[in-house]
Amino acid sequence: MKWGVIVLVCLGLGLGLGWYVGCRQTADKSDRDLLREFHETKQPDEFAAGVALAAFANLQAGRPEKAEHELATTVSIYYRAHRLDGNTNLITSIEAYAATNTVMSNAIYRPIK
Repeated sequence: MKWGVIVLVCLGLGLGLGWYVGCRQTADKSDRDLLREFHETKQPDEFAAGVALAAFANLQAGRPEKAEHELATTVSIYYRAHRLDGNTNLITSIEAYAATNTVMSNAIYRPIK
């Protein structure tokens, strides 16, 4: 009986950990793709329009979490690249918003893999 409980707990932990790692790798890949696209874009306005269009499409399709993630990732790209030399008002606003918003905080502070 005791071994059965131990096996079930280990199995549950293994499945949960596997699910979490699999989901994180997918999110990290999309973040890397978005960062690469940002650096390859010739016109910053072109990139901003593409991100805004994708966010708008996700909002219209009823996927606000996906739109929020795309926008937070875009803000984090600017923050990471210009944290020390960017517009201080904008950097301060990003940090203040990240202090109250988990999605933004995770986007700007978690390491990119």
